[in-house]
Amino acid sequence: MKLFSKSLFKRISLLFAGCALIFVACQLSGTETENHSISFNKIYDSLAQYDSVVIALKDTAGHTIDIVFKGKVEKPSDVENLPAPHWDGGKVLVSITGFNNRVMVYKVETGFDGATNKKDSVYVFVYPGSSITSLLRELVLIEGDSITLPTITVSPATLTDKSLSWTSSNPECLVVGSTFLKAVKPGSAQLTIRLVSDTSKVMTIQVTIVVNGRIPESLALSADTLFVATGGAPGKLLVTVIPATAATAVTWRIEDSSIASVAGDGTVRGLKKGDTKLWAISKEKATILVFAIVDVSDPAPVATVRFLKDSTDLFIRGVAEVLQVEVLPKRANPEVEFTVSDPLKVGLVNGSITGLVEGDASVYVSSKENPLIKDTLRVHVLPSQIVDSVRLSALAFKLFTGGESQVLTAKVMPLIASPKIKWISSLPGVASVDGSGKVSPVSAGTVRIYAVSVADSLKKDSAEVTVKVVSRPTL
Repeated sequence: MKLFSKSLFKRISLLFAGCALIFVACQLSGTETENHSISFNKIYDSLAQYDSVVIALKDTAGHTIDIVFKGKVEKPSDVENLPAPHWDGGKVLVSITGFNNRVMVYKVETGFDGATNKKDSVYVFVYPGSSITSLLRELVLIEGDSITLPTITVSPATLTDKSLSWTSSNPECLVVGSTFLKAVKPGSAQLTIRLVSDTSKVMTIQVTIVVNGRIPESLALSADTLFVATGGAPGKLLVTVIPATAATAVTWRIEDSSIASVAGDGTVRGLKKGDTKLWAISKEKATILVFAIVDVSDPAPVATVRFLKDSTDLFIRGVAEVLQVEVLPKRANPEVEFTVSDPLKVGLVNGSITGLVEGDASVYVSSKENPLIKDTLRVHVLPSQIVDSVRLSALAFKLFTGGESQVLTAKVMPLIASPKIKWISSLPGVASVDGSGKVSPVSAGTVRIYAVSVADSLKKDSAEVTVKVVSRPTL
């Protein structure tokens, strides 16, 4: 075997010096494809004088491959340790794969010294090492939930085998399926993900399983005792769920239905004097319940009846207005009767009034128990207005039980039309809306919120509101 000449040492030193520089060139040149080639263009002319040349190259993960040339490279068999070479027009083109299925790319070009005054040059392209990444570092699941496996990014995109293995540190709490995760019971587990083709590439996600968020831990009522009178105004207690993110739906039950009755929405009416228990029971779990005492007294005489406002404006073809009155004391009989001074100007149907003809009129309310106790509402009927459209600030959004409310705004066109809006919730038990457009979540479900022009009841817009009870993952 001959000794290496200075020219050979020069080539080898250029090779190693070029590795770092050309690795950067690889990043910029976009050579990341699954099968790459080594091109030896007349390299046999420069290597013919040597019995063998060994070039040691390293990939970014530190793996080493030796490319060995012996004698002249004139045919594929002259290149050793390079799998599956093939011949192409005087060039040796070889695709190299391996080292955990990463593809490594090398291109060696050799010039000539002497008459041409060219210098040897070596370019080495090293394919980047594989990796797995995810933005998800922590995951919170609800007991009983199943979700698809989180998205993991495998790099490079051209990697032949991108399969992953998934394991749970606590299978009693977190079960890993072929395509899903199952939260079995409250607790915590570490989810470990490995790249099958290179098990040194690993990442973890911390998983916490919480108690089913829909089931309340407890219920509370707004008062320990509800006072109503026989035949008097109904009463109602408010239910608070703990935690606030739990489902709010309850079933109401009265212990002695001869003393008081309770409706599905919790409205209680006194039937005869006496005491009884009123129960609120979670629809999610019947053992979660709370009770209050219903105290039914003898009827109280009506003292006053009054409208909640002194006057109101109506538009011809406008929205009907529901008459609102207060009867005191609260234990008194709440039944009242309405009449109008001019039925040609103001229509009255089932406690609601509409504008028919421009002008002024009055609406009267009196107690059914004592007609001498009454009040008057002044009504001003305005001409009809041309309203082109009503547009809401949002057409769909989500709320969470126990979470914040969202305020909708409505724009009435043209701008000279009355901007007054009547807000309506299709399901107040899911989400309520007040007179200013503030939408508040009540319980899980989907509801539609309507904004209706007071001046023209045919012009309106609506938004779909989805109320959810969920636990959201953290990133």
